Amino acid sequence: MIRNVGGEPVDRRYRRLRIRLFLEGLVVLVSILIAFFLDGWREDRRQTRELVRELESVERELERNLDIVRGELIAVERILKAGEDLADRLGQAPNDSLVEVSDTLAWLGAAYSPTLDPSLGALDALINSGRLARIENEDLRVNLAGLRDVFVDVAEDDRMAKQFTTDHQMPEFRGVEFLTSLRRTSDEFIRAGQRVGQSPQEGQITLPVKTRGEIQYPNSAKARSILNWKLILYTSARSELLAVEQHLQSLMNLLLYELDTDSSG
Repeated sequence: MIRNVGGEPVDRRYRRLRIRLFLEGLVVLVSILIAFFLDGWREDRRQTRELVRELESVERELERNLDIVRGELIAVERILKAGEDLADRLGQAPNDSLVEVSDTLAWLGAAYSPTLDPSLGALDALINSGRLARIENEDLRVNLAGLRDVFVDVAEDDRMAKQFTTDHQMPEFRGVEFLTSLRRTSDEFIRAGQRVGQSPQEGQITLPVKTRGEIQYPNSAKARSILNWKLILYTSARSELLAVEQHLQSLMNLLLYELDTDSSG
């Protein structure tokens, strides 16, 4: 057996050296793995905190959009009620070229065309950040990704009714004397909402439409047909808005549960 100067066998000395090098390498490897794990854990925690902040912003945005949709629903309900009353008044006197109605009824039933304008900035920020994929609930993830399309669909009926008013309803008023009254009613209604910091939709619950008197509304088979077709469009818009209201409420419930899960985790 070969021995070194100190009398220890060479193969034993090399064996101890290999064991020591192995252990040192193992310690280095474990240290690196722990460092990677800690970095990954810290990054995961950071991403979770960012996700929670973004979801909180989306929650506030959904609440705001729910208020907008409900305000739009009230606006559409008022249009439908006034439009039906106006159609009844016109239908009761089919042979009269002009029918006396209140300026408020004429404006709400024939001229008023609110616009649905939701805010989706926080949702877009969540999607663009790539953290939407971190949401555990698949229903919430899929429905948030498709929410913009939902609003596009519901706004289509709203847009069609507004366009119908512009293209068909308003031309029937050319040359009539009450347009000044309708414009004044519209301006007063919108400015009243602006004074309290509300959009026309949000102010529907509290803002009355002031009546100043009677006007002579043009009555013809064409005018009645246009009015009834507009009511059909707004009836469809109301159905869509009711569905969106329920959809938003369900989304908020899912989102609140997700926030509770992420915050506790």
